Amino acid sequence: MEHGAARLRDELIHSFLALRKAVGFIGTALPFAMLLVHGGGLGSVSEGYCTAGSALFVAGICAIGTFLLFYRGYDARDRIASFVAGGAALVVGQVPCACGKDVGPEFIWGWGPSYAASAWPTIHLLAAAVLFCILALFCLWLFPMSDAPPRANRQKDQRNLTYYVCGSVIAGCLLALFVHFAFVRWLGPAGMFWLETLMLLAFGISWAVKGEAIAFLNDGGAAALTLGASRRPT
Repeated sequence: MEHGAARLRDELIHSFLALRKAVGFIGTALPFAMLLVHGGGLGSVSEGYCTAGSALFVAGICAIGTFLLFYRGYDARDRIASFVAGGAALVVGQVPCACGKDVGPEFIWGWGPSYAASAWPTIHLLAAAVLFCILALFCLWLFPMSDAPPRANRQKDQRNLTYYVCGSVIAGCLLALFVHFAFVRWLGPAGMFWLETLMLLAFGISWAVKGEAIAFLNDGGAAALTLGASRRPT
């Protein structure tokens, strides 16, 4: 019985890590998939709505949102943060931006006329801001946390450095976008696209590291792998 329970636990842990990796890979690949489909010239990753890759964009964002919505993490802080981020991602995936066409949720679901000049683009922008703010929070606060006493752990230090760099990239890009929208339109035609790409890369790398996709950053044993544990790993 104990052997069977341990095997089931290991299978659940590896499945959970695989999902973390998958979310990271989706986030990393999404902007480049939009470039590949559209061939360049996008002012924003979200403008993938208005290209032949619209289904790919919506599927990718909604896959990320669904995972975050049901991500359990280690305690209530993880669960609340990921639930809000997941909801925001689903809004981003279902409420298009203003990309020069009459596009809105009505367009996606075939409900009827759509109006790009309505509140939909603003809702999309606010949801994206909430999503990336929480992703930065994961990198700068939740991922580096540990309930274990401090001890020498080179891999943990390297992982934390990766999280801090990724979180700082997301926060810096958000600040640059805030300045652009609130004060001066300083970004070029593709500036927003590349800032969003940097944020998605940082998000993808941080979650891939958390999913133990980068071998040299992992601890030597499986002791740190806990699924729904009450304590955070070292």
